[in-house]
Amino acid sequence: MNQVSFNPNEITVPNGCFFGFPYSVEEAAIVFLPVPWDVTTSYREATVNGTQAILDASLQLDWYDFDLPQAWQTKCGTIPINSDIQDKNRAMRAIAKEIIGDLETGGNVDDDAIAKQSD
Repeated sequence: MNQVSFNPNEITVPNGCFFGFPYSVEEAAIVFLPVPWDVTTSYREATVNGTQAILDASLQLDWYDFDLPQAWQTKCGTIPINSDIQDKNRAMRAIAKEIIGDLETGGNVDDDAIAKQSD
């Protein structure tokens, strides 16, 4: 990636990196590892989408800081969201949903039905 192509005073172009920063993981001093995971979320599922939502929203940040005018030059890189993690989340979330459902209807963690799901 090329620092020259990034202008913190212009609209940020989506590039798969948090904040739209132009730094590769290899050159970064800070590396973000996005993990889309909501297997054990009991209230509502979909926090798995939070990683992408934060990535998308990060492009809207204003990089002017009176105390640190060149804050955007802190080299932050982003590891791409791993589709294998998303697939594993989907598979394990289905199992977790059944277990949570059993527990919400009075099941016990020691019940055979729950034990079979968690194997």
